[in-house]
Amino acid sequence: MDPRTEFLTVPISEVKAVEYPYLDFDYAYFVTRKLLTSLDAEGQKLWNEFYSADKRKGIGFEPSPDELEEFLTKLGLMNEEVTGRLQDYRHFKATRTHRRPDVWKTRLE
Repeated sequence: MDPRTEFLTVPISEVKAVEYPYLDFDYAYFVTRKLLTSLDAEGQKLWNEFYSADKRKGIGFEPSPDELEEFLTKLGLMNEEVTGRLQDYRHFKATRTHRRPDVWKTRLE
């Protein structure tokens, strides 16, 4: 096999196996985007505990949609926008497709 084209034989399932953990991480971040700044000192303390480096070590250690919902409900941060993003995250975990591709594309704006 020609080494210049060997990469073309990698099955898409292998590519997805590498890509999905990063997308899961991005979705977990997307759900909580801009929420920390609205918390008081006690809420920030709880946030720091939830996202402690001992628990959330990076890719693959992000909270699940259920963990996020429970945590954000406890902090009183659930609203229509957060609920929608949480549904997007759940949908992606279940189907590996974007529920609202238009919203996903603009997530970093």
